[in-house]
Amino acid sequence: MPRFIASSLVTTARARWRHGFVLVLLAWLPVLASAQARGEARAEALYRQHCAQCHGANKQGGPGVPDLSGGLAAWGRSAESIAQTIRHGIRVPGHAATRGGIMPAFKTNAAEFSDDEVHELVEYLLQLRQQPADAAAALRGKANFEWCVACHGQDARGNTSVGGPNLLAPRLQYGATRQALFESIAQGRAGTCPPWEGRLDAADIDTLARHLAGGMAKSPSQSQP
Repeated sequence: MPRFIASSLVTTARARWRHGFVLVLLAWLPVLASAQARGEARAEALYRQHCAQCHGANKQGGPGVPDLSGGLAAWGRSAESIAQTIRHGIRVPGHAATRGGIMPAFKTNAAEFSDDEVHELVEYLLQLRQQPADAAAALRGKANFEWCVACHGQDARGNTSVGGPNLLAPRLQYGATRQALFESIAQGRAGTCPPWEGRLDAADIDTLARHLAGGMAKSPSQSQP
């Protein structure tokens, strides 16, 4: 067979294959879109039934309750990380795989901050957050921020390996006012979330986690659990 004929046959076969592939793809697109829509509907139903009571219908949470609408989850915003949190909960007594870590009370732990020291650290955090702050007090409080670095990072942007929140997020779970920050530092925080393994099956947990991760990926970080 002449070379030019063989080359023409190969070109024709490739063109037909590409045409066939496009037709198959176009035929499957509505099926895939329908499956995605069903998955989103299922995720929303799961959220309304099991999560909205605490996190709100709009997923924005409230005082002491994490914003799930677009926040940076303390342990990460990937679907895998979120599924782990849903599966095992947060600070569940007697649950070995639960998410741990707490915000210690710095007036009574090893640091033993005085009220003045707590106030100075608050001013330093307000300064980092670019909120109105007492510059002199913030300068004094900067040294005590070393107590915070292990969990919140040297830049205060959090540490997902230990569930340390980003302190520079526009919204914080317990608030970013002077009073709220003072209470968080002085008294500590230890919010909880129940484990859903055993109440939701693995497929539903994954569906819900992918749904929440997708919402977070579309938004800048807002708050922390």
